Amino acid sequence: MLCHFHKYSYNNVMIISIRMGTFLFILVI
Repeated sequence: MLCHFHKYSYNNVMIISIRMGTFLFILVI
């Protein structure tokens, strides 16, 4: 259960960082 939660949180962090990266990329352009 704890491992699954950790994996879920890690995936959320990756998705959020990718979204923020795309947002900044759009702002630069």
